[in-house]
Amino acid sequence: MMNVTLNKKVTSLRSNWPKLWLAVFVLPLFSFEAAMAAGCLKASPLKLKSKAAIHAGTIDLAARKYQIDKELIQAVIAVESCFNPKAVSPAGAEGLMQLMPATAERFGVANSFNARQNILAGSRYLKWLLNRFDGNLKYAIAGYNAGEGRIEQYKGVPPFKETKRYVKNVLALYTKLAPSKAVARTKTIANGTVYYPYQPLKLKKGNEGSRVYVEYKAPVSQPKALTAKPGRQGLDYMKSRAPHLYRKP
Repeated sequence: MMNVTLNKKVTSLRSNWPKLWLAVFVLPLFSFEAAMAAGCLKASPLKLKSKAAIHAGTIDLAARKYQIDKELIQAVIAVESCFNPKAVSPAGAEGLMQLMPATAERFGVANSFNARQNILAGSRYLKWLLNRFDGNLKYAIAGYNAGEGRIEQYKGVPPFKETKRYVKNVLALYTKLAPSKAVARTKTIANGTVYYPYQPLKLKKGNEGSRVYVEYKAPVSQPKALTAKPGRQGLDYMKSRAPHLYRKP
């Protein structure tokens, strides 16, 4: 009788294993990510900068050293740990930028809970990803979450809800912290260069084997008319409208 009861329990456990796996392993991971980012996702830019202030020196150093925007580093930290240097995920990621042990070792980190080491290594990895994916910001952020191999496997952002949400959140905070660097929905500026995270960069003739950056040029504003009456708009305005009349012989 005992064996029959035991067999039923084992059978029930096997049939419910997918649900148990989801409850024990997957849901805690999502709830952890949501809990870590909850305090930062809806925070104002002033609040986010206040949270980042204690690490401002290291973030500025990393931004200069690896030539990436400090607001991007802040956005990644906000989503990863909400500026908690002691954060540990169920998967084993540690510190402010949630470095996995293998990533920490790869970039020479002795202590992932050391804020300076963590930020410098995470920023260096972020720059490495940007270089690997030709400056594609969206791919680099997705690679930081899912690993660069997944980006190559799926030829873009992998179809994981967690990764899609992660990319969306980082870009949202990046835009919130640096609104002037998001000139359009399809363009994100970093260090004066326009990146196209949603479409491939155009190839320049003669460089078919490589991609090129497109330099951002601010639109030239035309001088406004000083009055509506013809001939009284001002010299600069007239020169802009008919430059051929003002050319020196």
